[in-house]
Amino acid sequence: MNLLAAKLYDPAVAVSKATSALLAMTALDTTNLRLAITVPAHGMVRFVLRCALEGATTFPQVLLGVLNGATVVARVTPLVTINGTALATTRLALWADVTVTGLTPGAMNVDAAYGVEILLAATNIKYGGPNNTTTDDAWGGFVFEAWDPQPQTANSVLAVDANGRVDVSKVLGTAQTAGDLKASLNTLQSDTDDIQTRLPAALVGGRMDASVGAMAANVVTAAAINAAALNGKGDWNIGKTGYALTAAEYIALVNLIWDELTSEGRTAGSFGQLLKDDLNATIASRAAPGAAMALVVDGVDAVALATSAAQEIADALLDRAAAIEGFTPRELARLFAAVLVGKADGMGTATGHFRDVADSKNRVTVTQDVDGNRTALVRDAT
Repeated sequence: MNLLAAKLYDPAVAVSKATSALLAMTALDTTNLRLAITVPAHGMVRFVLRCALEGATTFPQVLLGVLNGATVVARVTPLVTINGTALATTRLALWADVTVTGLTPGAMNVDAAYGVEILLAATNIKYGGPNNTTTDDAWGGFVFEAWDPQPQTANSVLAVDANGRVDVSKVLGTAQTAGDLKASLNTLQSDTDDIQTRLPAALVGGRMDASVGAMAANVVTAAAINAAALNGKGDWNIGKTGYALTAAEYIALVNLIWDELTSEGRTAGSFGQLLKDDLNATIASRAAPGAAMALVVDGVDAVALATSAAQEIADALLDRAAAIEGFTPRELARLFAAVLVGKADGMGTATGHFRDVADSKNRVTVTQDVDGNRTALVRDAT
């Protein structure tokens, strides 16, 4: 049998489970007496439970069993062994051993459980207690085990020697005959002989010496290749078209390219051919550095001139510094607009004002006599 799971719960403080009242199957301890098992494919599990009962000259009738949540998986009347004469301090050993069938294969949590069918006052199921020399205060651990009662396949018998090896000559299922077994062994021998003919005659340095005809994709990785095989470039990543160069190697490579003669290494249609024949000839036919070039008539028109360029030209003209007696054309245009089309006040007085078109400031302030002659002006062209 294979052990699926087991608990030996022996707490330092003794545990008592009263049997003085009738009780349906109840889990003893869902933390310390719970097993997480995997039910085998055949759906069978053997459960073993052992504990002690103490407390009177006569004893209650209890059941031991297993719960899965609230579902009763198994319950049996345990085998009872009395240790000595039936006294108040006499202990009974309870032993339950049951194999459950028809379980659903897979993971399952199971709890050790008990029930009381015939009660008796002052009696208890007991387990645990201190490890000392005091009388009657310890009952030993509660044993809870789950086993696979049929770990081998159906209809098979395995013979195992003292070294734990299976004796193949004694493998014989009840539904087989000696002839069937002999045929199976002959087939195994034939397959083994066939494998041997495909292996090399001898190992070389502890390894098989063979030639590789084909390999699956991605079986050769960078880690499998020694750096020496890559000319010392251990940082080469397989699958890329090169490897990392040092700064000095980059410079040496560039020098080799630039020092290559134009008569060498050129193929028709290549970039080298283009540089040598086409591009060089085209550049050579152009004007020398510093030579003047004339534009064709109407070469610059409204289509060729960007809107931003036209704006820059206009701004450069209007804001040309001191273009007209210390004023730019834009500044004079502001002053003209104020005098010609802006509001005015103070005419006929000593001080008159001409407002800007937006009527936000005095653009021109004049000092004048009664005849309107201007003797002084203050201009704000900003």
